[in-house]
Amino acid sequence: MTPSTACIKAIRSCVLGAARFGVAPDELARRLEFDPALLVDPHVRVPHALFLRAWEEVPALCGAPSFGLGAAELLCDAPFDVVDYVCAQGPTLRQAIERMLRYQRLHHDDAELTLTIADGQARLQLRLRGTACAPRHFAEYAVTTWFLRARALVGPTFAARRVGFQHGPPADIEPHRRIFGAPLAFREVGSGLEFRAELLEAPVRGADPSLAALLERHADELLARLPARDDLVHRVKTHVVRALPGELPSLEATAKALATSTRTLQRALQAEGTTYQALVDEVRRDLSFGYLREGQRTVSEIAFLLGFTEVATFTRAFRRWTGSVPSVWRQREGS
Repeated sequence: MTPSTACIKAIRSCVLGAARFGVAPDELARRLEFDPALLVDPHVRVPHALFLRAWEEVPALCGAPSFGLGAAELLCDAPFDVVDYVCAQGPTLRQAIERMLRYQRLHHDDAELTLTIADGQARLQLRLRGTACAPRHFAEYAVTTWFLRARALVGPTFAARRVGFQHGPPADIEPHRRIFGAPLAFREVGSGLEFRAELLEAPVRGADPSLAALLERHADELLARLPARDDLVHRVKTHVVRALPGELPSLEATAKALATSTRTLQRALQAEGTTYQALVDEVRRDLSFGYLREGQRTVSEIAFLLGFTEVATFTRAFRRWTGSVPSVWRQREGS
């Protein structure tokens, strides 16, 4: 099975943001257990689990309530990678966003970016597949980066009508108000921006169509080099997520939903190096992190949503995943 990965630059953004608080890259590498030399290789990809740990643990280590917002402001003028370069060649904001959607997997295998247009409003939204809620500081970093770079591309006429986040409201939302100057919403289905659809036709300043063609070819080559996604694994996880909350789907029910036999599904998953129970465990773990980050439900409610018959069973599973209990983990994440 090929696990989900993210570009090393997603970790580098976190590391550079921490540097403002005097936390050295070597210290973070030691804490997160990765080689700091990887930070300088733009083609390195890291496991999804490391990506999550970085955006959960580093902001807490820095004691920075607005870590994601600050990191985005710090890094907004520095091109991120080939995706940013190709987006900057326009010729309109619409094409810039469409290119970002096209190449989003270069940033993260499980990033789900969508652009929807209705009633004269455009909505650009982020979710991480397989999780109930993306890490708060990563979501705020991503949405702030979109906003600041859209303004850099088309000018100060770009304005948000509404900004929403999956996670619950932080204690202090003044930094959000200062940056976005728009109504804020929390506990949304995804994190993102809403703005006037007519702004999609705004020209990108300094766009070079001939350079765009070269950059697109390079980005296409990088995309083609990524390993094929495990479609069966993804479909199984998606079915489990949709079947919850409440009742955990059995192996037999999942096989039926995927139009295959139980034995065939078991053999196919074994060939991928995994089992149905292992995938269920991964889904429950990732969803539990999201529900706890939202801060809206009790531990007993979360246990029910994940298909556990008893809170104690959920607590034991959570300790196995994290080495902590849900209440302590949530308190640490919200600090």
